[in-house]
Amino acid sequence: AGDTIALDLPMPVRRILANEKVINNADRVTLERGPIVYCAEWPDNDGKVLDIVLDDDVVLEPEHRKDLLDGLTVLTGKLKNGKQFTAIPFYARAHRDKGEMNVWLARTEEAARRVSTGPFPHDWESFGPFKASHVYPPAQLAALTDNRLPGSSNDVSVPHFTWLYHVGGREWVQETFAKPKKVSSIDIYWLDQGDKGSCRVPKSWRLLYRADNAWKAVENTGPYGLATDKFNKVEFKPVTTSIIRMEATLQEGYSGGILEWRVK
Repeated sequence: AGDTIALDLPMPVRRILANEKVINNADRVTLERGPIVYCAEWPDNDGKVLDIVLDDDVVLEPEHRKDLLDGLTVLTGKLKNGKQFTAIPFYARAHRDKGEMNVWLARTEEAARRVSTGPFPHDWESFGPFKASHVYPPAQLAALTDNRLPGSSNDVSVPHFTWLYHVGGREWVQETFAKPKKVSSIDIYWLDQGDKGSCRVPKSWRLLYRADNAWKAVENTGPYGLATDKFNKVEFKPVTTSIIRMEATLQEGYSGGILEWRVK
């Protein structure tokens, strides 16, 4: 009687490197402590986390915060740019309004693609001729016309564009041409991960073009297709424009995305 047993379960912070075969996660790392996966969320990191560069030698320490979401053990450290970094358990995400969240953190400035304090700054939500209302991660805008065709609408092994984690609202993506161009059709291959996934084909969509400093709807000659596992082609009365925009209304509770698109 009176004996006590102390159980000590060390939970050191571990860095898990992304598989090199996953192109979109090249030079990225996720954080674990014991069985718990961590993520970075916007409220703890000055409102933005998609451009964070977590160098391999940044020291991370666990810190319990009893006033955060009824008590959480977070990971903290100081980044090379002098900013404080905080990660929370992944299970506690998305409880503090809408904003950026990141699980796979860049290890280098090149991997971050948008490095606000580095030598290659650019807007996360634009890439070359493309711009979107939202995109996660933004490098995927380049996937729209990379000619890497999917095997199906659920083929996320190829680079793809998404509006994650925006759900159920109205979103858009547009292409700007180097000079005004006559266009009359578009082919879109929708991303659709089924009922258990995050992305589905949209509820509806339409095409707009820029003319006289205003957005105008095209006069389509056929329906706006929502078929999966193939391109959806829409033809419309030819227009000459410098920008073509696709506007989608997402299904309630789901985000959306595109695997490939072709404007002709």
